[in-house]
Amino acid sequence: MFTPDIPAGLASLITPWALAFNVVLAAGLMAIGVLTWRRPAVGVAAAAFALPLYLARASVGGLPTTYLELVILLVCGVTLVSALAKKNFRRGAPDPLRWPATALLVAGTAALAWSPDTLAAAGLWRAYLVEPALLYAVARFALQDERDYRRVARALLASALGVALLSIWQQFSGIGIAEPQWVPLAQRRVTAHYTSPNAVGLYLGPIAALAAGLLCIHPRRWRAMAGAGTVLLIALIAILYTRSAGTWIGLFFAAAVVAYFTLGRWKTAGMLTAALALSLLLPAVQHRIRIELTDPASVNRRVLWQGSWDFLTASPKNFVLGTGIHGFPKVQDAFRDPRKMEPLLYPHTIALNFWMEFGLGGLLSAAWLGLAAVRIAVSNLRQRVDGLTLGGLAALAAILAHGLVDVPYFKNDLAALTWLLLAFVIWRGQKNSSAAAEPKP
Repeated sequence: MFTPDIPAGLASLITPWALAFNVVLAAGLMAIGVLTWRRPAVGVAAAAFALPLYLARASVGGLPTTYLELVILLVCGVTLVSALAKKNFRRGAPDPLRWPATALLVAGTAALAWSPDTLAAAGLWRAYLVEPALLYAVARFALQDERDYRRVARALLASALGVALLSIWQQFSGIGIAEPQWVPLAQRRVTAHYTSPNAVGLYLGPIAALAAGLLCIHPRRWRAMAGAGTVLLIALIAILYTRSAGTWIGLFFAAAVVAYFTLGRWKTAGMLTAALALSLLLPAVQHRIRIELTDPASVNRRVLWQGSWDFLTASPKNFVLGTGIHGFPKVQDAFRDPRKMEPLLYPHTIALNFWMEFGLGGLLSAAWLGLAAVRIAVSNLRQRVDGLTLGGLAALAAILAHGLVDVPYFKNDLAALTWLLLAFVIWRGQKNSSAAAEPKP
């Protein structure tokens, strides 16, 4: 039986329909298995659509699992069996990200050895590293052309549309918001089915950036453009209701990427400079900046960063190994004032997140992986701008920028989303590599 691990207000709406909820999820698994057998690319799209459903939790053989995990494992398993049965293994160009991806997997796996809680760490390692990497590998195998990648992009947009509509409904109903302090209308911050407003922004921000990139496609595909534009507009409205400053920082950088490759360097610089200057003149923006700089959450982030840095620099061992997976809570306890700061799982900035969890090797591997993907994407965009590559690159920019003040990767849906976006930004890279490897007539 699946149990929704969501705010009580939303869970109370689902509880009377628990049986129907489980029947639908079980039927979905069966349908995904059949569709994946017939066409693995559809299975990858189904996994993309199911990203927000990691909060549907269950237990299999005494081991905790999630609906998203079962979907990913099902898609990967059926794809493998299908390929073996149909002898459908294709030998294409080597994956250009194989070495940095392998390095990250090795670093993350090694970090299990010095985790203070090996059992809990193994579950996080599986959900945040192994399964997203498996999904990436299956996507690289199953998605054969632009049409397949667009199918996955539409699934991501559809999942974001659901989260955004739920958030907008919460804004007007006040039902199901995770914490009481966010319910009053004057301070209302929507949380959708997550536990914080920032979680909504962390999911919607990159997909909104992807939608913006997908608008840069051939004018004759007006229906696709209308769909992407609708999702983008609704997602932006929902993000507005989260009051998440980090999400808007991410979207600013995503907009810069899209503008750079569609309008050119100088127009982009001029427009962004003008937009930034005009926004800073607005009293509401100035007031928000003052709040962000002095609000307890911002102060606590600086305490987190300083405490993390103090731990890393306390000894060469700490500097190289970090805390191990799921080791940060123990470190935080040493400097946390329980009257001012809640227990947290990560330092809330992307570099320290990877460094503390996976060690220095994990941080360097993650940087290598990201830089390699960006290099390929930029090279391809300079040849020809396409919506998939541009949207994927803009989404990664949003993740990185928002990650300066948050945790944009270490969550089931966000980890899988990140690896899917890596596949997006290099899809032409594999094609170009294959073409380059063929002898010219």
